[in-house]
Order: sequence, then C-alpha cells, then structure tokens
Amino acid sequence: FVTLDGEFAFKKANGNFLLNDGTALTAVPYLSVGGNITTATVSAGGVALNLHGVEFGMVLVNNTTTTYTAVKAKVGTADLTGITGLGITVTDFYLAVNKTSDVTVGAPVLDFDAGGAQDGAAFSVATGATTPDVTLDFEGDEGALLQVSGHIVLDVFGFVTLDGEFAFK
Repeated sequence: FVTLDGEFAFKKANGNFLLNDGTALTAVPYLSVGGNITTATVSAGGVALNLHGVEFGMVLVNNTTTTYTAVKAKVGTADLTGITGLGITVTDFYLAVNKTSDVTVGAPVLDFDAGGAQDGAAFSVATGATTPDVTLDFEGDEGALLQVSGHIVLDVFGFVTLDGEFAFK
C-alpha cells in the first residue's frame, strides 16, 4: 500500500521564535519534522501515486492557546499510474505554508526572515542523518501564506490535455 525510500528526522524541543507583529515566543515547545525521500509510492486497486525527489521541512510551534505551522516542500516528480488513458505528471512542485490556528483576520504568523518589519531568523529542519536540512525562511510581513507552483502534463482520455506551469499564492 505505501512504500518509502529515504531519510526522516524528528525533533521535539523548546525554542525561541519571533512573530511578524514583533511578539517574541521564548522557550516554547515545538516539533520539527523533515524528510528527504528518494521514492514514495501509495497504491490501491492497481492505481498508484508515485513521488520522486521529495524534500520537506515542517515546524509546529505551540504557544499555550495558539499553534503556528510552517512547511516548505519540494517534489521533483509526481505521477499517477494505473488508469488507462489518464496521464498526470507534475514536476518541480513547490509548497510553502506559514499559518496560525488563530482564525482572526491578520493574526500573527512566524517570521523567519531578517528583512521586513521584524528581524526574524531562518530555522533549519533536519531531514535525516546524511541529507541536507530544509531552511524555513519565510518573510512574516506576508502574513498567512499558502503558495504552490510546478509544471503539469495532463491527458484526460484524449479529451483534455494540458502542458504548462501553474502557481498560486
């Protein structure tokens, strides 16, 4: 059903973080999870999602009543197989997320960049014993962030075909 080949790293600790409104979070608990996955496959009923060249880093920071989440991920290639006539391949897929559990519009988020209104610091997430870290370096001045980009080749049974770049923020 699920196969993975690669490295993972997990860390549960306390640390210091800065929010984009200037609030310093001191000695707060956090969990970081990172991975560098050569190949991953999820399959069921003859249909499979295949991923190659996956790198990701995530940190979850808990400040008593609020949770802050930051994620950076890259997938070299992803494709869906097992459905005759349906072809989907995505390459150079990038994902960036910086959010908070606070649903208030404009609620503060983590700041990982020394530029802008606050002097945040980048945060390195280990991805394994022998693989490079993923660096979270989001500019908190952007506020809550969901950013996705990549290249897609799609063929839906010959009726719809696409080949191009996509991005949204």
